[in-house]
Amino acid sequence: MTAFPRKDEKPVSRVEVILSVAIFLFLGIYGVQYHEMWRDEIHGWLVARDMPSIYELVSYLAYEGHQSLWHLLVRPLTRLFPGPEAMQYLHVIIASATILLIFRYSPFSRTQKILLSFGYFFFYEYLFIARDYAIAVFLIFLVATLFPQRSKHPAVFATIIFFLFQTNVHALVVGLGITFTLIADAILKHRRLNLRTSAGKSLVGAVLIITTGLLTAMWQLYPPGNILMINGLERELYLSFDLDRLIELGRRVMSVFFPVCAFEEGIHCWGRFLIKAYPAVGLIALSSLAVIFGRFLVSHPASLFLVLSVTVGLLIISYTVYLGNARHHGFLFIALIFALWIRESCVRVNHWPIERWLPKVPKSLVSLALTTLLGIHVLGAIRPIYMDYFFPFSGGKQTAEFIKKNHLENLTVIAQQGHPGVSVAGYIGKKEFFYSDHAPSGQFSSFHRFDVPPRVIDQSIVVSDAISLLVESSPVLVILNQHLDRDSLDSTVSSLVNFEHIFQSSKNITEEEFYVYLATLNNRDQAKEAFALDFSRSGNGPKQSYRKRNGLQSDP
Repeated sequence: MTAFPRKDEKPVSRVEVILSVAIFLFLGIYGVQYHEMWRDEIHGWLVARDMPSIYELVSYLAYEGHQSLWHLLVRPLTRLFPGPEAMQYLHVIIASATILLIFRYSPFSRTQKILLSFGYFFFYEYLFIARDYAIAVFLIFLVATLFPQRSKHPAVFATIIFFLFQTNVHALVVGLGITFTLIADAILKHRRLNLRTSAGKSLVGAVLIITTGLLTAMWQLYPPGNILMINGLERELYLSFDLDRLIELGRRVMSVFFPVCAFEEGIHCWGRFLIKAYPAVGLIALSSLAVIFGRFLVSHPASLFLVLSVTVGLLIISYTVYLGNARHHGFLFIALIFALWIRESCVRVNHWPIERWLPKVPKSLVSLALTTLLGIHVLGAIRPIYMDYFFPFSGGKQTAEFIKKNHLENLTVIAQQGHPGVSVAGYIGKKEFFYSDHAPSGQFSSFHRFDVPPRVIDQSIVVSDAISLLVESSPVLVILNQHLDRDSLDSTVSSLVNFEHIFQSSKNITEEEFYVYLATLNNRDQAKEAFALDFSRSGNGPKQSYRKRNGLQSDP
């Protein structure tokens, strides 16, 4: 019997399950209407929408370091609906399906199910922010649901893991941990596994399906040879010992288990956790939880092995590739919940020597520790939901609404940077923005392209790009992430070009605040004469790109 429900507690009824999921679904649909999607969310929509074919879509994602399942799910929506809001509703449905699994099949108490469902990760991070994490969590918990029947339906079990591998890198690590756990549990159960038996053949077949999924995922993630960076990150692994880097990683990991936001006035709390300011307290609390849950899982080594393997794998990736944020490290928390979920379905090992070395932990303490942890997660969800409801998460939607309200969407638009600029592009629905940070001299695209080398830019380069396009197309919208420094404009620019500040979005998360300028030429002929020499020297500047795009001849 599991430790979590009280002996006198009745199972959750079907009515309670339906009611709980319905409430979660309603709150999710209501809440996403007040969540302005930021660049990473919109970027996925634009990539799914604007890549010419599925093959090109899957191939391109290697430049971003992502598998393709989420984009393939979103792509049909881009053909059926004009705006990215459809993606948000799909995300809510997937998140609600996870809650259904929790309430219907998880071994936790009624209180723990409620706290888990309405905690930071499930009721905010993996609900309102439409990324590929929700589909991964759903598949992980679907595996947990079917874990007791893994021997009866190995092909179904393995197929779910196959799809889990196609979600994201962190879920891939969890999937590998589940696979190793499956093998370890089979060895513990059968001692000497005979591959000629029905059980052995089923296990081999499942492993083959899982291996195919792994190879498919690795093919999608294999770094292209023609770029130095993937998703803006250096391809080279960070292999040197760096104590500061290790400490910072530790702080981020602790925040996952205690995701209570720091109260900073006027600043969106997303990713700003209180525990970072008290690392000693967090270390003591996390160590206590590790002892409690570790002792609880030790009699079922396969479930303990899952937690340890996933933790080691995710920490290695985080240290060597990208330190990551709560949404990434959240899979450490997901792995713990998974292990507690499947514990009773794993083989029990009696009189394991390590058990004699560890103090006994009453089941009531395990349940209390879990309830307390989940309660902290509920507290952690309150402030980000409040901030998201009353304050813009991103200024992209506001900016797009201003542009459409004033009928400016058909103008040529220049964004200072492609990565944050997509927040505006997605809500406008415009397929071509001019991104100044695209190499070699800027490019037209709807989304930030990672298959071209980045171009180091400043405001002067953006201004130059605007002028080059103004010669052919007037006026031009210029979208910046900060005020235009007019002192950087020389006298020639100031006399011939007018940059009128027409809009500023609300304050929000980093790089999601926008300043819109309307650039116009005072005298086109004088501008052509003044700027033609500078842009003709490069031979491939923005003006030539604009001319080629529109079928125009180059200036003589």
